[in-house]
Amino acid sequence: MKSSSRLIILCSVRVAKASPGGSVYVQYTLPLDEIRSASNGLSIARRWEIKQGEAWQPLADGSTVDAGATLRQVITISADRDLDFVSVKASRPAGLEPLTALSGYDWESGAYHAMRDASDEYFYRKFPKGKSTFTIEGRAMRLGTFRSGLVRAQSQYAPEYNAFAPSFTLTVK
Repeated sequence: MKSSSRLIILCSVRVAKASPGGSVYVQYTLPLDEIRSASNGLSIARRWEIKQGEAWQPLADGSTVDAGATLRQVITISADRDLDFVSVKASRPAGLEPLTALSGYDWESGAYHAMRDASDEYFYRKFPKGKSTFTIEGRAMRLGTFRSGLVRAQSQYAPEYNAFAPSFTLTVK
């Protein structure tokens, strides 16, 4: 497997087992700018929008916004089957402060929302087949250029069902 800037060497694993079934789980790290969307059983998409007046306008990766601007992530998750115990973790840029600071059940997404320092996590007891969309709002507070990190959806007891969406760059002036 080749990365854009270097060769990644994966170790080889040999498994000897008499009965059928089993799996091997491999995890590795890459720089944020090299991570692309990936999906298996779930798919996830994230877009950013800025509030201008009463309307929301799309925001492109690498955009510059004024300090104090209200932004939101619009996260859309699709599942090809019904799943139990799915978690969604949406990282936010360091210069963005959430408008909702409390954890609790989120009626819009249908999940328990856990507020973290650098991300929002949603926990679904049941995630139905089909498409689900929800939003997370924040305010640009610190000046600088920031990366949002990934957004990830994963079944907690069947981690092979997962999806990732790439990070987003935001400049606050």
